[in-house]
Amino acid sequence: MYKTRVFLSILFILFSLCLLSFSPFLSRSEAYAGSGLTLPDVSGWTCGALRTTVLDTVSGKQGVWLEREYRTTSGSKLRAVLMDTDSPKIEPDSGDYSEPGWSRRSLVILGYPATVENGPLGASVIVMLDKAYLRLESDPYGLPADDLTEAASVIMALIQSKKP
Repeated sequence: MYKTRVFLSILFILFSLCLLSFSPFLSRSEAYAGSGLTLPDVSGWTCGALRTTVLDTVSGKQGVWLEREYRTTSGSKLRAVLMDTDSPKIEPDSGDYSEPGWSRRSLVILGYPATVENGPLGASVIVMLDKAYLRLESDPYGLPADDLTEAASVIMALIQSKKP
């Protein structure tokens, strides 16, 4: 009994030390605000919890990765990722491409360049914002590419309206 208590006490102390050693990282991630962009609540949609990951490297903070799951009024599920970064921009693919079961096309959504992909694993839309990019994805039985593009327009309009 005594050995068990000693073992548990040592285990608790080691666990506490591990938590304390990670606390500087936790406080840094809470302090980073990026440019203030966020994945907004969309009226009429079911909006999941917003998950935030700070992109922190040895050379400094590189941005923030925001992720959220939405369900549209029709009940279709989509996943949204907003990467707010000062890193070099990732340009969307240019030109249209198609082969059996997969296609890609370039377009402009609310004045920003975008790429829409549709394939066996579902559809995705990638939109390049000023210092961020927005990616929406749906599974093969979720929203088709055209509806996903419309959803991107809705989310982008809300992002722009709340821009600091």
